[in-house]
Amino acid sequence: MKKYFSFLLLLGMLVAVSPIFSGCSDDNTETPQPEPEPTPDVPDNPTPIQWDEMEAKAGERGVGIKVTNLSENDFSFELTPGANVQSYRMDVYPVSRMYNYLLEEGGKGADADKIEELVLAAIYNSQGAGGYTFKPSVKTFDSWATSKYAQSEIVPDAEYIIITVGCNDDNGQSPADVHICHLTTPKKEIVGDPRMDIDVTPGFTMARITYKPNADCKYFYQYCVASKYIDTYIEAYGEKMYIDFLRHTSKNALDAQTTEEDLTYYPNFGETADPNTPICVTAIALDENKTAGKFMRKDFNLNAIPDEAKQASCTITIGRVGSNTVELKSVMDKYCRAAFYRIFSKSDWEDGNYENSEENTKALIAQLSDSGWGLKNPNYSTNEDESKEGEKIDIPFDIKPNTEYVLAYIASNRYGQSSGLKTATFKTITQQYNPEAALGGDETTVECTSTDRTKIALKYTFDPDMAVLFHQFINTVKDDKGNIIYDFDRMLKLGTDGKTYEINDEKEIIKFLLDDRLNTEWDRSKDGTYTYTQTGMSPGTTYVYAYMTVDWYGNLSQVKLLQATTAAIQGGPNPTMILSGKTDQYNRFEVEFKIDKDVAKFRYMITKDTYSTNSRYSYKDCMEGYRSDVMGEAGLETINSTSLNSSETVDKVGRFVALCVPIGKDEQGQDKVGDLYTLWYDQSLGGVISDPAKIFKDYVAPTAKYSTISEMSKRVQKMDRRTPAYLLTPETRDMKRASTVSNMDVKTIVIDMKQLGTHPHAK
Repeated sequence: MKKYFSFLLLLGMLVAVSPIFSGCSDDNTETPQPEPEPTPDVPDNPTPIQWDEMEAKAGERGVGIKVTNLSENDFSFELTPGANVQSYRMDVYPVSRMYNYLLEEGGKGADADKIEELVLAAIYNSQGAGGYTFKPSVKTFDSWATSKYAQSEIVPDAEYIIITVGCNDDNGQSPADVHICHLTTPKKEIVGDPRMDIDVTPGFTMARITYKPNADCKYFYQYCVASKYIDTYIEAYGEKMYIDFLRHTSKNALDAQTTEEDLTYYPNFGETADPNTPICVTAIALDENKTAGKFMRKDFNLNAIPDEAKQASCTITIGRVGSNTVELKSVMDKYCRAAFYRIFSKSDWEDGNYENSEENTKALIAQLSDSGWGLKNPNYSTNEDESKEGEKIDIPFDIKPNTEYVLAYIASNRYGQSSGLKTATFKTITQQYNPEAALGGDETTVECTSTDRTKIALKYTFDPDMAVLFHQFINTVKDDKGNIIYDFDRMLKLGTDGKTYEINDEKEIIKFLLDDRLNTEWDRSKDGTYTYTQTGMSPGTTYVYAYMTVDWYGNLSQVKLLQATTAAIQGGPNPTMILSGKTDQYNRFEVEFKIDKDVAKFRYMITKDTYSTNSRYSYKDCMEGYRSDVMGEAGLETINSTSLNSSETVDKVGRFVALCVPIGKDEQGQDKVGDLYTLWYDQSLGGVISDPAKIFKDYVAPTAKYSTISEMSKRVQKMDRRTPAYLLTPETRDMKRASTVSNMDVKTIVIDMKQLGTHPHAK
């Protein structure tokens, strides 16, 4: 028999039972009782769900549920499909998110049947976070937190429901009985007093939000939306349930001990921005175990746009048109800080009905200002007397040959106000394989400058006459059913030397390079030279890289090949490393862990040094502690040279230590654990320290040298040089990143069950 869960019922039972345990003693004298803690103000649940606690039994057409193990950050359960169950749907939801979904879908005040109907709709939502489909033979889930099906972290002191739907068919499409099992993860003692303060600088259409953690706050969750939606949720379910919701707005908690830049977010309200609508920022601080600490809230309003604000104007005309690219020439007036655009195929434009629907046009303008491509006025100034008309040329390169397109664009002023929607049309030319006539194809080259175990560094030399470069590592490609679409051995063949690959089927390689599902394109604005490092490669593997160009007349060049082989892992009996360190641009301790020889893999980390700063520990004690830490759960492991930054800046921590233990192979092929490598940073001692004698009085120098100091090379930059719209928002012109676009015009809370992503196995 199912039952309703009620906060008030449980609280009432506790109040009623407590006098039985407090009113008796042998001498009949009253024992002084401590002042009772105030009863939390928990509202009546407007969307109660029928569930069973920890175990839900089912009949022949349902799937029973039994929780078999429960911890602060995980749980396991067993399922018992009934005799008539052909397949079943199942998923786990945080109760807080299910409540939000029910509230948004009109479940407030609904009866049990209506609530069950909405829950069933949720688990059959194939466009969002719908449930997974399983065969009856699948009965055990030993760890939900680590399973591939989990859509959020499992956190302490939070409520979850496991939902099963027995089905009468093999594909989970014919539902029968629904069963729901409720569980609450145990509380975990909090470490310290984690707190996350919030600093807000409002703009006109967006705000700058900086989160400021204390030392005990290691992780956090954050959320920003119009205050009334958060208030609606809290009024419906209480602050505790909202904190649960906040802890499940993303799959993983955010790192709190990082740079101020990484702790700064820019929610953009775009066309829905309203200075009269209060906005709420909420955050929950977590300790090192991800136990929830202080809940923080800050309400604010956006700035009001002055009545005398001047509207911006811009005109974009179509210049050269190729087969895969187009030249856009924009002229922006002195009030236009930037123009934003998108390119639609004619069919997509007509399907969107943007010209005949005022609602669709308004939505498109908002989309352009939030997520279109941006053209910044080079002569714009916030001082209107100094601002001038500006021109800009942009060359987007991801369009198809012989296709009609519609360019949609808007102008934006200093306050983020958008002009009316303007359009221009063009048609790309035909593309043809004509290497004899192709301009820039022969002069555009790619060479491999270096390889590592998992990296290939490439240098590009571009000819200005080429329009677009198509390039890709060649590999065998299969469809969802495992059928081969492109066969590596069909496209290529080994040359007479038995080592170098040659072209076997050029037409097939061209199809491979031009396939929309596979190719990567670069536009001709990448003139001169450019370097890029491809990561994630397999050690000791030969890769073939193919590339070709197309010019402004649609002529494809001849295909060229480049071959590169990554370094193999050669573990030996004497694994050695080289450590080097410095401070980065954010004043963090940055260390490069470089493989020297005989290293198959290595363990590494950077941590606050609590050993050497304690006078009770000898050099030997500290080394044992370091080794234990880096070889334990906190240590990272990799097979390739790498670099790592400290989580905090050097001015906030007395002393950092970088640790590394290389692992090689002995003659039998077994792991050979090498020496511990150390590198410190201490401002009071001059910065980077490689000599332990500067730290330990009892240190005796060995004959081997463990650390050296050197400079590090610059990081690889991104390839695409076009500017996203959000990077040209007026209040944050120089910002390097922005948060997900927020919107004031929503039903309850923006992040709901439907918007957290599609399950990979949902049907």
